[in-house]
Amino acid sequence: MQKYDKEATDTIIKESLANDIPKRNIQLNNFIRLLNSINTNQIISIDGDWGCGKTFFVKQLLYLHGSSLDGAVNLDKTNTDLFGDTYLPIYYNAWKNDYHCDPLESLTMSVVCGYAEMKSYLRQDLGKVGQVLSSALKVVVNTAVERATCGLVKDVDFSALSEGEFEKFISNVKKQDNKKHAIESLFGDILQTNKRILLVIDDLDRCKPGFAVQMLEIIKHLYDNERITILVVTNNRQLAKNVEHYYGQGTNGYKYLNRIYDTVITFDTENIEDYLAKECNIQVSERGVAQWIATLCKYFGFSYRDCNKLATMYEILVEYLETDSVCRSRYDLFCAAMHSLALVLKIYDGDEYRLFIRGTGTKILDTVIDYLTTSGKDSHNVLEWLQYITASHVDNTSNPQHPAPRQNILAAYRELFDETNDIKGHVSAFKDAISMLGNSISLD
Repeated sequence: MQKYDKEATDTIIKESLANDIPKRNIQLNNFIRLLNSINTNQIISIDGDWGCGKTFFVKQLLYLHGSSLDGAVNLDKTNTDLFGDTYLPIYYNAWKNDYHCDPLESLTMSVVCGYAEMKSYLRQDLGKVGQVLSSALKVVVNTAVERATCGLVKDVDFSALSEGEFEKFISNVKKQDNKKHAIESLFGDILQTNKRILLVIDDLDRCKPGFAVQMLEIIKHLYDNERITILVVTNNRQLAKNVEHYYGQGTNGYKYLNRIYDTVITFDTENIEDYLAKECNIQVSERGVAQWIATLCKYFGFSYRDCNKLATMYEILVEYLETDSVCRSRYDLFCAAMHSLALVLKIYDGDEYRLFIRGTGTKILDTVIDYLTTSGKDSHNVLEWLQYITASHVDNTSNPQHPAPRQNILAAYRELFDETNDIKGHVSAFKDAISMLGNSISLD
């Protein structure tokens, strides 16, 4: 069984840029153009729900720094070359570092370790490294030191201190009155060329509220150097809640964040059909099960991460879902459609899933039908397909509020749980498919 939720390795990123999945290369190119135009301190928020591809987007951005386009589409080489010449990029995952006692120390050490020339200096004299970093990280345990120094420093002797300009900076950072001056001194040393720093802060919304708020105030007030561009990659709805939790009742987290950010760029989950087909191997035709799955993903607001989970579970039920509409009966197709809806509900809402697989899910199915009747052409095509494959299932208990096609769909669903009428084995097949997902169905 294949895992579809993959790590953003160089190989994966290179393939994504060549195939333009999930069709964000134009947006990426425009964003690079925006970064190239900045000549002052800017804090930009890349905002979106969890799983919408924010982190992958910035990983693509960082990959393009110094890399050839090499088959990438919809990207301007002049644009990306200028980006490489302009910026020193540094990536900081806040969530992986929020065990640190001091966000300023944690972020600053990541900046130091992320700067290529500083890394080269650190590797040349490991003995001095232990002395230099120890004074800055007295309050951080040795495991934190190891991560902050990219594995270069382990089991530091905190009693060993040395002299020198770099050490003075570290000492100043520990003194409240001199923090801003120390930060400015550091960036003055690093930015001796005409380059800018691109500081990417990821997953801040996942951090403890105190750490998250302190980090925001640090980048606003201490990291305000004119030659720094900061990207805060986060879910601002959750981050606003963290702010409100930290400051207490009466705080408006949304207004607070607006005072921090200069610009907010919002990401949505788009091009679901293309993503399902190219990344999840769920091919979408005008009609059929795959188009039904794509429509369900849209209706339930699936993220790309949700789609990856769906693709993994899809493989479990592949023999039930991949049907040939020429060779299989209409009701076979309907069973495949209901298996698909069960998969989607298992990811979306456990309670709705349990109701659905027990035969009491007519309400959720009814709301999906409502969506199909009121949405665009693609949804209408799916509704016509459902009506076609359930045309022979007439509900004798007519409800004047529901037109016949809707009644037929609901009747076909109820028939899946009628063991007294299982001549073709559809009830047994549905139960078998659900059992593959780790659930048993009792029809008593």
